[in-house]
Order: sequence, then structure tokens, then C-alpha cells
Amino acid sequence: MRTFAMLSLGWFAAACGRTTLDHVSVVDSGRDTATVADAVRIAVADSAARPPDSGSCQWTFAPQVSYPAAWSPWSLAVGDFNGDGVPDVAATSVDETYNSVAVWLNNGDGTFAPPVTYALTSSSPYANSWTVAAGDFNGDHKLDFAVVGDTDSTGGILFGRGDGSFAPEVPFAISSAGAEGIAVDDLDGNGKPDLVVATGGQSVGVLLNPGDGSFSQESTYAAGGGAWTLALADFNGDGHLDLAVAASPNGVSVLTNQGDGTFTPPVTFALRSTNQVNVLVAGDFNDDGHPDLACTFFQSHGVAMWLNRGDGSFAPEVDYSTGYWPTGIAVADFDGDGRTDLAVANSFVYDSGVSVLLNAGGGTFPTQVTYATGSCPNDIATADFNRDDHPDLAVANTGDQTLGILLSVCR
Repeated sequence: MRTFAMLSLGWFAAACGRTTLDHVSVVDSGRDTATVADAVRIAVADSAARPPDSGSCQWTFAPQVSYPAAWSPWSLAVGDFNGDGVPDVAATSVDETYNSVAVWLNNGDGTFAPPVTYALTSSSPYANSWTVAAGDFNGDHKLDFAVVGDTDSTGGILFGRGDGSFAPEVPFAISSAGAEGIAVDDLDGNGKPDLVVATGGQSVGVLLNPGDGSFSQESTYAAGGGAWTLALADFNGDGHLDLAVAASPNGVSVLTNQGDGTFTPPVTFALRSTNQVNVLVAGDFNDDGHPDLACTFFQSHGVAMWLNRGDGSFAPEVDYSTGYWPTGIAVADFDGDGRTDLAVANSFVYDSGVSVLLNAGGGTFPTQVTYATGSCPNDIATADFNRDDHPDLAVANTGDQTLGILLSVCR
């Protein structure tokens, strides 16, 4: 469990039935989270792949449509799990006795079938949270799930069958008794998605994939502080994915990839805010071709931005207010002007919603529009769910045990 914001977290637990805010949100600048052979399939679920045209209308979001979940959803993943060309949604969920991944298959028009759940057995049923990511780990061109929990020194892989169903979980070992987040991408250049795990301690773990989903023995790297949320991108422009990690008590560390999936010692920069980072993402916010960083601050109700100078170093922090208790964060061009925007899930029980921060150019975000969601949205993801070439939103409403879908509409 995280050690920050204990008063606020206690209130969050009482209101929404959770005790941590563990999450990972990854936006990769130009590389997919599965093999190259799956690029077309993943591109369907890539929120920034085809920016909308704003010339004829103003893009906004329709009211949320809610889909019941068997238990409170926590962490989201999107991808085409049954091979029909449209993105589906998966969410981990935890109750006192049963951990699972729920899968909502897309009907093809942005509506979803009832969820099918798959048991998670590699960690204690008393885990506070599970985090999920998708990738083709065994090279069969079918998307799989990687999951980690925050109580035990194991994670798991659920191999996809290609029809939207998944085989039972296969465990893999991690060094720390409890993982706070996971990221997936090809780190060593072999075309196979690898795993990075935020241990919740002072390190991150890297598990390289030989191509069959078996993974190498974990290599650990100092994170420059307590590690709990990750972002992968090529920050220094050398063609290799680097690692950014939130490093408690009050910093962000960047570990440079040496090209083979090994990493240099962290370079850590301090945050101006007194709050720790909740969720960290990467994206090109000022349109200069270099991935920048953004994060949510739970206690101070805001988003922080660091623009990349082009060499992997970052300009000073710029802060923007959001709704109360921001948790998850997603990146896409939501208003169709060709600039990368932000969507933030605000999890305060009495004012739950999504804040969309619109990019005015140069990586500045003066305009914010808020949309209602279900209770206590913990995570947020974006994809084109109804095949209109415009990014939509999915939210994990932990408080009222629903998946929320907000479709983009032209007005």
C-alpha cells in the first residue's frame, strides 16, 4: 500500500471500497504494445492513431452508458481480443474473496456484451488491487493479458484464444511481494513485448520475452525512490524505449534503455508539488516529435506537465487543476484539432467525472470540460469503440461497480 495521502485514501476507501490508488497508464510514442504483426489489430484500439477532423463540427462526449460489472473494476486494458476489428475492454476487479479479469466484447457499434470473468489465482484474495496490460506475449497473433497484484511476489499471464476467451492464468515470479503497476512493450528490439513491473519498493523489474511468453528471470533496477507507476517512451530520441517511473517521496526518475533491454541508473527530478505522483503517462503534447510527461496529483487535484527538451531532459513543471481526486489519465486528440489532449478520471464520490483538458498548442491546457461518470472512476482508457474514427472513453467506476463508456459525438 502506498504511504502518501493517508487521510484522503481512508476517505476513498470508505466511499469507494478500496484502500489504494494503484494504477498504470502507458502511452507509447509510436510503438505498439504487442508484436509488429499485431500492429493493425492494436491500431484499432490506438486512441491517437486517426485524429478526427474538426472542420465541420465540435467534438464532445455523449452521456455515459453503464455496463454492470460483477465486482468493482479497477484497472483497464483495451484491445481487439476476439479479432473482429473493433476494440474490446478488460478490467481487473477485486473483492474480499475473488480476484478476476472481466472482458466486455464490443458488439461492433460501441455497445458491449455482458462481461465474462476469468479468475486470478497467482496472488492473495486479499490483494488491494490488480493491474492489467495487454500484448501478444507468445507470438500467436492473439492478445494476452499480463496481471500483477499488490500483495504477493507473483504475477500472471492469461493467454488469449483469439475468440475473446482466455486460458487459465499462468504465474510468473517477481522479486517484490507486491507490485503497484505494469507496462508492456518491446524493450530489447526482438519484436516481442516485454514486461516492466513497478515493485512498490525502491526498484523496477524488467522481464524480457524470448517470444513464447515464458519471460527471462527478472532484472531489477533502482528507481530513485519508491516505484508505483510507469511510462515507456523514447525520451532521448535514440530509437529505444526508455522508462519513466514515479519515485517517492516526490520525484520522477528516467532510466535510459541501452538498446538491449537493460537500463542506466536513474536520473531523478524533483516535483514542485508536495504530493506524490498518482499516475504517469507519456505523450507528445507540444507537437515537436519528442514524448513529454504528464501525471495526476491525487491530493492537490491537478495534473502536472513536463515538456521534453529533446534529449531526455525536461523543462520545469507546469500544473493544471482538475476535478477532485484525479486518478487515471488518458491521452488522445479528443477535439479533432490535431493536438494531443488529456482526459482525467476524478474519483471523488460526490463529484465523480472525467475532466478533458484541451491542448491549445505548445503543450498548454487552458480549457477544461467535465463529463459525468459513475461513482469513483479509478481508471480511464481511450479507443475508437464505435468505428467512427474518433477516440471514445472507457472508465472503471469502482464505486458503483460499472464500466462506463462515453462515445464521442459531433455537434
